[in-house]
Amino acid sequence: MENLPRKLELLNCDVMSINLHHKKIMTNSLAIAQYFGKRPSDVNKRIKALVKKRLCKIAPSYYINQQGKKQSYYELNRDQYLLIALGFTGNKAEQLKINIIKLINQLEAELIKWQTGKLTACTATKQANDELMWLQTELEKVIPTSKRCTMLFTHVQLAINKAVTGKGKKIDRKTLSTNELDNITNLEELVQAQILSRKEKGLDPEIIRNEILQIIRKEEPTRRAVLT
Repeated sequence: MENLPRKLELLNCDVMSINLHHKKIMTNSLAIAQYFGKRPSDVNKRIKALVKKRLCKIAPSYYINQQGKKQSYYELNRDQYLLIALGFTGNKAEQLKINIIKLINQLEAELIKWQTGKLTACTATKQANDELMWLQTELEKVIPTSKRCTMLFTHVQLAINKAVTGKGKKIDRKTLSTNELDNITNLEELVQAQILSRKEKGLDPEIIRNEILQIIRKEEPTRRAVLT
């Protein structure tokens, strides 16, 4: 006989938690039936109805029951699970719906926080760039053709990116987390403050440039440790 799973094995599978985002196969129809107090045949019937309506595409798999007979069941990912479970009634089904509402509210709150962080980081970058523009103008007076002058903005931004993400390359801020955006804001504000401080002291622009990059690089282990 084929090497098929036993019913007990499938029943030991956890019913998917709404917060588990990283598994491909999350649960199966037998575990769902057991959790929600449904007959496996009724769960299978609902799955077949959804497949017939082309609302989902799930092929049956097979297991061996207690009597040693081959029976069909379905493996489901997160979206398929929710599509099926949201049609159930009962206390556990209602709790699932409550959990989904809580998750949506949480995601909305996180989105607002992220959008605020992105806007704050953009403002900090613009302010830091104003000081970098001054520094570049001063560098043009002493090393106009050097990359230390012409690539000043790039060198500073890549150093900040590496301090925050561990990767010294151009990044799309849309892909960053709220914590990473906060770290960028802090570093941009640090750049602005350090340039202003050294400008007031009348330091050589090359010294200012070198010290700014050193300060950012010293921040790298600390910033990355916060994220891990």
